Amino acid sequence: MPFTVSHALYALPLRYIRPAYFSATGLILGSMSPDMEYFIRLEPYRSIGHTWQGLLLQALPLCLLFGLLFHRLVKIPLAAHLPTVGGLNSRCLALFEAEQLASWRALLTFIISVIIGFGSHVFIDEFTHAHSSFEAFAPWIWQTQLLGLPVYKLLQYGFSLLGLLGLVSLLVFHLLRIQPQQSPALDRSGKQKLAFWAIVVCVALVTTAAKLMLATSGNTIGILVVAPISGIVLGIIVASLIAQLMMRKSIGRVA
Repeated sequence: MPFTVSHALYALPLRYIRPAYFSATGLILGSMSPDMEYFIRLEPYRSIGHTWQGLLLQALPLCLLFGLLFHRLVKIPLAAHLPTVGGLNSRCLALFEAEQLASWRALLTFIISVIIGFGSHVFIDEFTHAHSSFEAFAPWIWQTQLLGLPVYKLLQYGFSLLGLLGLVSLLVFHLLRIQPQQSPALDRSGKQKLAFWAIVVCVALVTTAAKLMLATSGNTIGILVVAPISGIVLGIIVASLIAQLMMRKSIGRVA
């Protein structure tokens, strides 16, 4: 689908059916993991990402890395540097802290959820992309045209839009109903927040510019779509690391 994050909507319902048996972080990351090779390469480039080999060699290691980075490094600084309007920072902190990767059981649940999320992505792609192994069972999806487009293309765009709208709706729903969580970590000045997001933007710009200069594929449009997203994620990680180091330095001075 055009929007990789849209895949998360189709894996997350399992979390609502049996919350204790599924990790929201694992389902979300797993559902995006077949496309992670695009974001690692900073451009659309498909190799093993959608195969079971990709699950073992790319999806599981990358999801474990990003999951640990989010829960151990990113989530508190990220929430702390969000706007205070409507209690957004404290509500996001409460939402982020609702799940932890702090035990072997939680880690196992996370890994199982990644595998399920990966499978849901591949399954949906079979109905929304050309050259599907399911074409023999429902050929009309690939052979019939509506509004000048093959049905599979309409499904691709429709599922993408539905996924985005659904995820935004879920996020708003949870933020409105969750009890805000107060923490000294949320005490950030306007200058600190501005510096945090300035780092994110700078890293994103440098990442995109470097990819454009070093790329040999000639896929400029693809790079301009993918590289900034990767740069923003990398920027948030870098800014969160700096914020964590500054926080520990400040605590050390007080002590």
